[in-house]
Amino acid sequence: LERAAQQEAPGTDNLGNVGEFVDHYIDSLVLSQSVEKSTISPYRFMQKHIATGLGQIQANELDLDSAQEWVNAMTAQYAASTVRKALNLLKAAYKDAVQRNILPYSPIDAVKAPKLKKPEPNALDRPQYERLLSYLDVAATTPVNLAIKLAIFTGMREQEICGLRWR
Repeated sequence: LERAAQQEAPGTDNLGNVGEFVDHYIDSLVLSQSVEKSTISPYRFMQKHIATGLGQIQANELDLDSAQEWVNAMTAQYAASTVRKALNLLKAAYKDAVQRNILPYSPIDAVKAPKLKKPEPNALDRPQYERLLSYLDVAATTPVNLAIKLAIFTGMREQEICGLRWR
C-alpha cells in the first residue's frame, strides 16, 4: 500500500504548481456551476494565499511537511479562520483530484489547522447593566433606545431587532 501511494498516477506531471492546480480546481467549479457565484470570489482570494506560500512547489510534489510549514507560517500572519479557509480550499482541490483519479492520494489530509480562538464575551457586568437601564429610564423614547431595551430584556441580536415588524 505504501509503495502504491508513492507511485504517481498517470499524467500527474502536468498539474503545474500548487497555485495553478488550485486555480484550475476553482475554474472547474465555475464551469460545472457546482458552487454559487458568490463563493468563487472568496475562493480566488484564498487561492492567492496558497499560490504565494506554495506556488513554487509542483502540485504532485507537495508533501505533508511543506503543507504544514505553510499553515504554520500563515498562522503567524493571519487569523486562524483565514488560514482554515485557505487550507480547506487546498484540501478540497486535492480531494477532487483523488476522486477523479488524477492523484493517487492527498498529501495534505493530515495537515493540522490552527485552532479558532473563542471570542471574548461581550456582555455587560451588573453595574454597567444597571447604569444603562437607569439612563434608558430617563432618556427620551426613541427607536434606538427602544431597540436597546429590546436587546437587554430579550437577548435579541441587532439583526433580529431590525427585522421586527409592527403587526
